[in-house]
Parts: sequence; C-alpha cells; structure tokens
Amino acid sequence: MHIQDDPIEHADGPGMPERRLMSAILWEAFHSLQRPTAARIASGDPLRREILDWFHTDQLDYVFSFRSICAYLEIDPVRIRAQVEVVAALARDRN
Repeated sequence: MHIQDDPIEHADGPGMPERRLMSAILWEAFHSLQRPTAARIASGDPLRREILDWFHTDQLDYVFSFRSICAYLEIDPVRIRAQVEVVAALARDRN
C-alpha cells in the first residue's frame, strides 16, 4: 500500500525544506500504521489511536495538522484518508 506519489519528487525551488519536512511527517504517520508490531495493531493502542485521530482531523489552524500538510503539499486528503482506512482495517483483521 502506498500513499500517492511523493509530492516532493517533482518539487524544486523555494520552500523545499518545508515541503520535505511536511512530506516526512505525512509518510511517517502513514507508515507507523503499517508497522507490524503488536503495539501498533493492538486494539486500543493509544499511539495508534492518536495517529488515526490525526489523519481524521479537519484542523487547518495548526501548521502540522493533517489538513494543513495536505494543503501545503497540494495533495488530496480524501484519497490519503481512504488509504489510511484500508491500512487500519488490515491491521484490525490481523488481530
């Protein structure tokens, strides 16, 4: 399972360090859900719940919120959320 193509791959010019940071935050959150450790896939795990909550917030007034990052990187939050739901369902099924 992959998040849509890395938006940083084709970027250059001003704002590049910020784009790399925001991309890294998004990728780390997504891949943290995929890690097959008992703590990540255990039902009720607080870190897993926090990551899922982060993906589902619509907050725009915090620079590192999911929606702010998607807006800055010009990627579709609905598409990312759909992929997150697939990963979350697979993790639940492994339990």
